[in-house]
Amino acid sequence: SFDTVMRNLDQLKAIAPEYAEKVSFSMVMDPINDYDCINQITATANDHNFLASLVDKEYDEGELIYSEEYLWKSRYQDFLAFLSMFNRYPSSGVSPIARGSIGSILTDMNNYQSSPPLRQIDAPSGPCTPGQLRLFVDVNGRFFPCERVSENSEATSIGTIGTGFDFDRAYKILNVGNLTEKDCKKCWALRFCGMCVKQADDGTLTLSSALKRSHCRRMQVNAYEKIRRIILLKEIELQHYSQQTRLNLG
Repeated sequence: SFDTVMRNLDQLKAIAPEYAEKVSFSMVMDPINDYDCINQITATANDHNFLASLVDKEYDEGELIYSEEYLWKSRYQDFLAFLSMFNRYPSSGVSPIARGSIGSILTDMNNYQSSPPLRQIDAPSGPCTPGQLRLFVDVNGRFFPCERVSENSEATSIGTIGTGFDFDRAYKILNVGNLTEKDCKKCWALRFCGMCVKQADDGTLTLSSALKRSHCRRMQVNAYEKIRRIILLKEIELQHYSQQTRLNLG
């Protein structure tokens, strides 16, 4: 399948080169493998963006296992990516996976800085607009908001090729925060939350508020990590600026 994808990408570059430049890869990684082994795949498409995520074990209730090689090599690449942002290391020597990871932090930072404070009417930040950003179509022609939800789920299906979009279901998925409205109003991570319909899907015809609540602690940990990395970037930026000022004055 990899050879087929790369061959089709070459054809796309020949037919529509301007569009091909905008193609990005959604890459799913299993951290039990060596990070270098995973990163080798990116060498054939180094000029594209890679949006990497870890393999999802939630639906099969499996355990995510990290190899030592994955942990230390991925952290080292993140470190190089930080250095490259401030011209302390060539970006060509940084893994595209790490560059994408740091790029997402910059996007978060810009979004948080440009967005207004809490409003009278607000919503958690996790859900994306169903059918607009990452529409997924299964082999039977059913629509799903993205590739992360289960294809066996009725609650997360938002229509079919034959019937079009089911806007009522899309509305419920977009407003999945209504399931735990009182809890969300009291949560400090409301604007940093990454929870969407997937965390409320228990395989039945309806979405589960209890299942959604069970993920709250993990989402708060993730939100804290986002804030910590944004602060790190800001501190590096200030330190880098002061160093450059001293050098210029000297």
